[in-house]
Amino acid sequence: MAQDDDLAQELGDAIGNHKDTGPRLAEYTLEAQRLDLVTDLLQGLTATLVAANGGKPGRVRPAKRPETAFTRAREAATMARFNSLLDEVAAAQERWSASHK
Repeated sequence: MAQDDDLAQELGDAIGNHKDTGPRLAEYTLEAQRLDLVTDLLQGLTATLVAANGGKPGRVRPAKRPETAFTRAREAATMARFNSLLDEVAAAQERWSASHK
């Protein structure tokens, strides 16, 4: 089922745009974790060598890790802090504009 291209296409069409959350936690073994780490390190090394030889290294993107409830909660807290900062900046801009008219 995981290798069924037709089923994947049908599911992709039915779901539409969705966030790629990486591998399932149940399938993420210690070996997979270590391979992801090696992949990340090799990408960093390749980018370093390209830059050292005068080239422009591509963007190094870490391998996808499983998404857990903790990472979702951490991302939600980060977005809440970000939105709070945006609100604070907007309020400060309004106060500044009001005082300089």
